[in-house]
Amino acid sequence: MRPDSVRQPALSHKPGWSSAAILATVLLVLTGCEDHSVDLGSTSDAHFSMGVSFPAGASIQLASVDAWRVQIIRPGEGVIAEDAGAVSPDQQSVAVEISVRLQESCELLTILIELSSSGEVWLRSEGPAEICTGDSNEIQAADLQWVVPVIVMGPSALSFTYEEGAIPQTQVLTVGNEGGGTLNWNASGDELWLGLSPTSGSLGPGQSASINVTISDPDLTRGQYQGVITVADPNAVDSPRTSSVSLTYIEKPRIGLSASSLAFTADEGVNPEPQTITITNVGEGNLNWGAVGDEGWLSLSSSEGSLGPGQSQALTVSVSPGTLTGGAYEATLTISDPNSSNSPQSVAVGLTVVQRPRIGLNPGSISFTSLENEDPESQTLVISNPGGQTLKWTATLSDVGWLELSTESGTLASGQSQSVTVWASSGERDPGVYEASITVTDPWAMNSPQTVPVTFTIKQGPLIGLSVSVLNFSVKEGGSPSPQDLVVSNAGGGLLEWTATD
Repeated sequence: MRPDSVRQPALSHKPGWSSAAILATVLLVLTGCEDHSVDLGSTSDAHFSMGVSFPAGASIQLASVDAWRVQIIRPGEGVIAEDAGAVSPDQQSVAVEISVRLQESCELLTILIELSSSGEVWLRSEGPAEICTGDSNEIQAADLQWVVPVIVMGPSALSFTYEEGAIPQTQVLTVGNEGGGTLNWNASGDELWLGLSPTSGSLGPGQSASINVTISDPDLTRGQYQGVITVADPNAVDSPRTSSVSLTYIEKPRIGLSASSLAFTADEGVNPEPQTITITNVGEGNLNWGAVGDEGWLSLSSSEGSLGPGQSQALTVSVSPGTLTGGAYEATLTISDPNSSNSPQSVAVGLTVVQRPRIGLNPGSISFTSLENEDPESQTLVISNPGGQTLKWTATLSDVGWLELSTESGTLASGQSQSVTVWASSGERDPGVYEASITVTDPWAMNSPQTVPVTFTIKQGPLIGLSVSVLNFSVKEGGSPSPQDLVVSNAGGGLLEWTATD
């Protein structure tokens, strides 16, 4: 029962509050019945009005409130009066009228106010109030407190400027619980370049935590990027909450190469055709590159250069086998720029040297000896190919007339050999020492020409030498002369087989 004399106070609009926040302003009108010992039936009215204040920043969450409840509690006895109702989206106020029986003209009772969303109590105010009969009760303010956790985050936006290859940057995002209960939060980023630490935690009422937000070295190109950090707790009234992240990515110069390896094949002692590799600045800024090879047989058309973004330069790579024998060789070409994000870069250079044929001669010299008018025994010259490929040899004799070969040309595969017979003829040559040469050639052989010196010694034949040319004997008649010696000797060479006759 509500007296007509009860006055309803005007509702106060707070800046930024939604209609939900306004309707949660509660006006309580209590009609009390005082228990008199003389006249139990006599009654008088007790009027009580209460305004409600809300936690800072609660207007957004209050938009989801859909129910209210008010209880009057007598200490030691429990709830003595209660009323509840729904809140519609367009409702502007809540007026509550509850009848209570006072045990005295003024009594200290507990007023409990609760606001709910989907059956879960979000906000609660519970406190004592002195209620008296009549209409002299003062208007009091009830501070609603959160029962469930409420997420607060700051700042709402983070901005990074990141240069490729730099040390990762870190900024701090603060997460707090401005509600009640425990906030069991989890944080995540929607981009791979967003790093968070920690990514979860628990916060009691009024507590906060810091999340380190780090920009890692992403595989990105220059430009602007956007990301979002989300903090959530399914039990919080405003979950999830987000903060935006903007990234300005500045690319450094970057070395781009048209090939990562080069392969050369060369015959021994022959320079192969040069090859070209293209250096490109695939990043930003100026690429001031330098190039160097780690082997002496590797040479470059240029050792340095400067390239703007997108520019290219051809680098000619040459190899000189020089004295390298047949086989496989490796070198590394290194391109670098200390300011480049991917320096250094390397190119593997392979060189296969194909062994050319070689002329092998055995023996290295030939010597003949004979007596005049006699021919010495023939000798053998072995021609071989200790190199590679095929040796196509030709033998040339010095023009002496007394030297001859069984063959003057041939073909030998790698590792093969061939015997050639060598003759010397004394003819009518006088005794003495004669010299000649055998020259073996193949224009493709690595060691062509090769020469074998030949010496021919002709010795004089045997000659009869007599100690005297005339023997004179004197004898007396009837007597015998004394004998005389005739010495026979070999005044020439060879073996003198002599006989004497008279």
